[in-house]
Amino acid sequence: MQQNNRQVVWITGASSGIGAALAKTYSHKGAKLLLTARNSQNLELTRASLSAPELAEIYPADVTIREDMSHLMDKFDSLGSFPDTIILNAGTYKPMSVADFSSGSIREIMDLNFHSVALAIELLLPRLKSRGTGHIAVVSSLAADKGFPFAGAYSASKCALVRLCESLQVELLDLGIYLSVVQPGFVSTPLTAKNKFPMPFMIGADDAASLIFKKLQKKHLSIRFPWQMSWIMRVISCLPESLALKVNRWMAK
Repeated sequence: MQQNNRQVVWITGASSGIGAALAKTYSHKGAKLLLTARNSQNLELTRASLSAPELAEIYPADVTIREDMSHLMDKFDSLGSFPDTIILNAGTYKPMSVADFSSGSIREIMDLNFHSVALAIELLLPRLKSRGTGHIAVVSSLAADKGFPFAGAYSASKCALVRLCESLQVELLDLGIYLSVVQPGFVSTPLTAKNKFPMPFMIGADDAASLIFKKLQKKHLSIRFPWQMSWIMRVISCLPESLALKVNRWMAK
């Protein structure tokens, strides 16, 4: 739904990184924004940075908690501000080696990166189906293409997102609902700052947001960038086992 022909966009993980950059991009384009993250203070900082902060509303919530998300849906319904574009961007990354392998840490990563998206889609679908329109964008990663040392939980969560969305796209299109998968490479954010290895073809968060915006406006279902890293990942994922192991050994050094 749009209010006065103004695009209404809900962004999760909007307090930093790609989410905050997307908020700036959509604000510049005149959209009404609904911004969600756990940290309300950082959400206020995001809103203050917008070109049209008066068109942005903040909704602090933990996207992994059903009660929080159900409450948000009810709020959007009651305010007449139900979004026509939803960007499910909340996520986390934690390096993990064999030495500190933890199923508990993996569960935490999967809860935020994967299960929260499944929960959001579950709650969104009845509303979008009743409208016969809507656009959901799920932010995954090029790391979904291949498992690399120290990034097993992250890669697994992002791969799960891609497969989930691919399995839903055809059915949703028949209902008038677009489901896009966004797979960035290395983007300069607080999450990538944790990495201790070279990150080729890294781009800034603002550049990433601009590219994502343009592709979503054109209803692209698969958004992979930068193109150089996208092709590298496709090639690596097709390597014979012996060569793939060599690549992983090199990255583990």
